[in-house]
Amino acid sequence: MLIVYVFYIVFLLTPCPIFADQYIDDLSSSDLYKHQLSWPKWKLDFSFKRIALKEDLIYPQWFEGEWKVYSVDLNNLQQDPLIYFARFNLDYLNRVVADRDYNVKSLAKELYGNKLMDVRTDPSTINRQLIIFQDNIFLETKIIGRSQYKGDQSLFLANELSLQISHNPQVSRISRSEILSQFKRCNSFEYLSFEKDNDLICGDQWQAIYLSPGEKLDALPVHTNHYKLVLVPLHQDLS
Repeated sequence: MLIVYVFYIVFLLTPCPIFADQYIDDLSSSDLYKHQLSWPKWKLDFSFKRIALKEDLIYPQWFEGEWKVYSVDLNNLQQDPLIYFARFNLDYLNRVVADRDYNVKSLAKELYGNKLMDVRTDPSTINRQLIIFQDNIFLETKIIGRSQYKGDQSLFLANELSLQISHNPQVSRISRSEILSQFKRCNSFEYLSFEKDNDLICGDQWQAIYLSPGEKLDALPVHTNHYKLVLVPLHQDLS
């Protein structure tokens, strides 16, 4: 089964009813914060609310711009950091949103090389995306759940649940992926040595993979990952 490693910049997506951002004023008492603390003993029972299909994930203003991303897999510290690029732009309401096609292509190219053919976002909704590989293999991702903390502009905390459908000439398989992301501004990153302090963004991503949907929403994960990430402004590229 093809499972794409996801940096939550973001390629989880859906034409079915999406669920709404959950605005929370008190982080320590929020369900989202408590859910993060329960890692890795997650169950697929987190609460989401409905929103419009075209509603995007909104980032703090300090995400705007182009970044070089270093991702460290805490399940495999012997492996070198994965390096790719990310871009965040202003939308028509001057809100910061991810450049989804650019970000996904950059990440998927690092993971799959020449096997990647294209990345296409559904023109009718930014919450659905198709990744096209060689040999007639496709990965369709649809966001089916979202919760976001917006009580403090110095912190980005969001959770998304996606339905992932892998298609190949022989068989199609369905799984669900939940990714909780937490980012804040920082001056250093514990897993890489920088010559001087920089205006960076540091973050954690917790990922859980669940089997295909059933009648209940309380499934246990079959695979979990924890990643540490740092975003370096391109004009301060440290490599």
